[in-house]
Amino acid sequence: MKKCKTFLSCLLFILAMFCAFSAMEVILCRILSRADGNSWPDATQKKENFMIELWNLSETERPGEENGTDEGTETCYETNPKDAKLLNRYRERNKDVVGVITVRDSVLRHPLMQSPERGESFYLNHDLDLNQNFHGVPFLTLNSDLLRERGNNLVYGHNIIWTNPKDVFCDFVNYEDIEYYKTHPVIEVITQKGTVRYLIFSYAIMDTADPDAFVYWEGTEWETEEEFDSYMEQMEARNWLNTKIPYTINDSFLTISTCSKELAHSGTNRMVVMAKRLMVGEEYIKYVTEAKMKENPYLPEKLRKK
Repeated sequence: MKKCKTFLSCLLFILAMFCAFSAMEVILCRILSRADGNSWPDATQKKENFMIELWNLSETERPGEENGTDEGTETCYETNPKDAKLLNRYRERNKDVVGVITVRDSVLRHPLMQSPERGESFYLNHDLDLNQNFHGVPFLTLNSDLLRERGNNLVYGHNIIWTNPKDVFCDFVNYEDIEYYKTHPVIEVITQKGTVRYLIFSYAIMDTADPDAFVYWEGTEWETEEEFDSYMEQMEARNWLNTKIPYTINDSFLTISTCSKELAHSGTNRMVVMAKRLMVGEEYIKYVTEAKMKENPYLPEKLRKK
């Protein structure tokens, strides 16, 4: 009987430990499988309600609907009270929010972070509540400025395509299909001065370990036409898209840098999408409808050998 009791005690102890580890695993999975502003950890119902409220607000009236501008002035900023309210709600939650970045009909509907205090890459693995989270939140480099009139603003973020739910820049892989590009050519960014639109003109796959790697992350401000032309020549050589979209050194650009599915898990694989800021009312449909895929973009060395 004593041996039976001992065996039963051991069994109960093992079962208790198993339940404890299972509970910890569930909690950990929930934390790791949820993202920043698009889906929160299930810590409280209050957080979930907050995010539902935000996305109901953003989806009720998307940028471009009932937007306003000052008549007779040329500007890139559209005013939309609901966009402004959405940004302000995020900033009330976290002062590091400098914008909201969106591609319509895609997963990308995220706050955009920038934090000199916490460090440039803090939000690579932290969420909007400053908790560690491998999804992270899209963030601007410290030398970027959404409100400057010219230059290149560089945004980093994860390409969460291998987990459920997919997140952040996961849909950008679809720009390898020209038909997807034609229906998703614009990136919208809500800033403190208004909502701006960026027209995508370049999609590229790169390997930062290549001997001839393009150091695209250093191109944020160009002092001369020669510097600008050299940068764009390298970008265009790797560009999968043939759009004929015109641009100059005086334009403002947005460049998205994330991991590519090609050369996945190498740690140096990059998908780079570049877009030009549009003025309000600027025509661009012709460029999009006539866009084609390039036949021979310059590929990373490991892909050229295949």
